[in-house]
Amino acid sequence: MGGPSDRWVRVREILEAALELAPAERSRFVAEECSGDDDLRAIQPIDEDNLVACGSYTFIASVDGGESWQERYSYMDCWSLHFFDLLNGLAGTQQGVYRTADGGLTWDFDGYGQGSGGIFDFHFLSATHGFAAAGIEHIFETLDGGVTWTLIHDHLPPSVYFRSITFVDPTHGWVVGDDGHILATVDGGATWTEQTSGVGVNLFDVHFWNVLQGFSVGQAGTIIATDDGGATWQPITSPTDAILYSISALGPEQRWIGGAWGTVLGTPTFIFSDGFESGNTSFWSSTAP
Repeated sequence: MGGPSDRWVRVREILEAALELAPAERSRFVAEECSGDDDLRAIQPIDEDNLVACGSYTFIASVDGGESWQERYSYMDCWSLHFFDLLNGLAGTQQGVYRTADGGLTWDFDGYGQGSGGIFDFHFLSATHGFAAAGIEHIFETLDGGVTWTLIHDHLPPSVYFRSITFVDPTHGWVVGDDGHILATVDGGATWTEQTSGVGVNLFDVHFWNVLQGFSVGQAGTIIATDDGGATWQPITSPTDAILYSISALGPEQRWIGGAWGTVLGTPTFIFSDGFESGNTSFWSSTAP
């Protein structure tokens, strides 16, 4: 594909064509059409006009609500983003945490997270207090907006990669990762307790609305939910076996899941984690909390 703007136009065209096909044919069609394209792994709206996204050696930005995109940087393999404002932001990469103070035109690597296997997710409770989920079962915490990071959890080998982290308040948090691993904290990250997910696949995202209700998604169309803070997790019937990567939720009745190319489960009209929009999505379940 061409530049970032061309990429988004092409993605829209592919998805519109896929939606004309039978559901069983969509994943194969989109995978074939997009073979060889760079992965985009994270997107963040900063305000109604400004969005940023990153992926495999690309960082792009939009200043017109996603109508057009411009590449600003192409020298880091990016997995996650957190921008505080239009200029200041963090990127999680395979090497560790990068920082920018000019909207992503330039990035500095300060060494935090190096050797952890990659920074795969950020979650900030405030402008200064945040957490990061990393490979090889590392969890980091910052109290100064990502200027410095402290390792608050690690694990002796063999270990798995942590893919996503979320908190509902300053004390209650969860992290999920490979092989169905889930850890929870009730003391702000001072200690972490393993929970039994009941699955053995890699989990890529987790979301809680309160200290009791939440769900996680992962490989093979896996969706698991809890209504007791993770003391027990229950499988939810999924209409797909595609890899499910991301959750977007405004509340128990407004939740969407984005997966491998072309897979979106949830309410009609959803903005994908990759930044494009699609209608005609399907309800994935009416039984989750």
